[in-house]
Amino acid sequence: MNNIIAVEKINDNVFCPVINDKEIIKESYLKYLSDESKITGQMPDSIWFPTSTEETAKAIKIINQKKQKATISGSRTGITGGASSFNAENIISLENLKSSPKVYYDKGTNNWVLQVSAKAKLSEIMEILKLKKYSCDNPPEQKLFYPVDPTETSASIGGMISTNASGARTLFYGPTRKWVHGLTVVLSDGSVIEIKRGLNFFAGNKVIIKNSDNERTIEIEEIKTPVTKHAAGYYLKNQMDLIDLFIGQEGTLGIITHAELKLMEINGDFLYLTIFINNNNYISLIKDLKNAVNFKPLAIEFFDDNSIRLLNQYRNEMLEASSVPKLPDNIKSAVYTEINYKKEDFNKLYAELNRILKKNRLDINNTWAGFTVKHLDDMKRFRHALPERINSLIALKKIRIKELTKIGTDMAVPDKYLKKLMSYYTNNLKKYKLDHYIFGHIGNAHLHVNIIPENMGELKIAKELYKKFAEKVVTFNGSVSAEHGIGRLKKEFLKLQYSEKEIAVMKKVKTILDPHNLLNPGVLF
Repeated sequence: MNNIIAVEKINDNVFCPVINDKEIIKESYLKYLSDESKITGQMPDSIWFPTSTEETAKAIKIINQKKQKATISGSRTGITGGASSFNAENIISLENLKSSPKVYYDKGTNNWVLQVSAKAKLSEIMEILKLKKYSCDNPPEQKLFYPVDPTETSASIGGMISTNASGARTLFYGPTRKWVHGLTVVLSDGSVIEIKRGLNFFAGNKVIIKNSDNERTIEIEEIKTPVTKHAAGYYLKNQMDLIDLFIGQEGTLGIITHAELKLMEINGDFLYLTIFINNNNYISLIKDLKNAVNFKPLAIEFFDDNSIRLLNQYRNEMLEASSVPKLPDNIKSAVYTEINYKKEDFNKLYAELNRILKKNRLDINNTWAGFTVKHLDDMKRFRHALPERINSLIALKKIRIKELTKIGTDMAVPDKYLKKLMSYYTNNLKKYKLDHYIFGHIGNAHLHVNIIPENMGELKIAKELYKKFAEKVVTFNGSVSAEHGIGRLKKEFLKLQYSEKEIAVMKKVKTILDPHNLLNPGVLF
């Protein structure tokens, strides 16, 4: 372990594919100007399509020589505008990076590890592991899986690492950060570093990045972060592992081109359970599920009464095409949970579940239960039907008023504040009579409040409420961005989360690694 890391120099004869004709870009490549935030950026001079780390570094070197800037683009599934191109003459798309998936066993950490390029989508990783479509000198007998499971399976692993993505199973497995074993990163000057977890640390809060031409010293100060799911700003801790600096940095400190991911062995069976609630005991239910003795939930998801009503309406309109089965009558909310168990322990699991439900005046017969991958897929489609329906609602309203947008929050608090925060949300939303839907990762006290304004006046109120909610979350020691990152859209919330001094510390790190603000200008700061 040391705090000096060498960088690789790239062969100057490398060529990187590029489109540098604005007419061609306008005709065939406009999708690269935006992401799922639906914010369309500015027309770039060039769009680069590297197929390797070397080609990515070559593109950066050329951009540097021209004293230009670059927006980094992956699968463009982010919803905070991080991949929407602004104030940059170039877009670097990583979607053509070549990848030859490989699995190996790391004896030092006793982990199976998957090597993939940053362009690999979560859905592809799932298939690679399921079908064993990888090379391996000594193939594992057991099935392996990557446990981080954000809702969007078309997200690229590079984007997931850049935002420290999480999702429902963060409750049990933790966020992306916990599963990153190694990274290859192209820095803003075109040099390349390869980092393995556990090998390079900040000693005296300094790391030296050194090559034959020069060396840079990265000096950090620790910044306190919420004890919740958190994806806002740089991770800066005393004596931290260097690899953690590049996780959650949203492409502002370096371009991730290759990753090594820790894997888990699949052991035991799984129960996928949806509990329908006809009273107001969901907070108590969540607490009891998390404190269970005979099982530990992998995930706990929540749907409020408005969400259930909307799903029922969706089913009535679209029938089976909605992916929403017929729901029980008189339901106020629903909770979904996943539980991993051993067959010999199932009776204990069932008994404790029954006890928890009875304690909260709920009936085990008023649930959906499944044990197969098909059941999991069915419940995921049910879960995904909600945001799809919400997005279709706002799309219809935009036909009438183009400027209307959905307001969607992404905040988490420590468990002890969950009940207070939910009351704060609902009381304010009802006060202004705003159409709203609250759902998400309640196991981590992380909920998404989606507000659908009817007119521009309601949109103004909704934006003001979002800021008010964020201010309250900070007073509860929570995070203003639990999993989506800051991007371009939530920079004002970063200022609520951190002091001017703390943000200045982050900017100093940015300046050291990217002195010309070449990478993702306008993201985070």
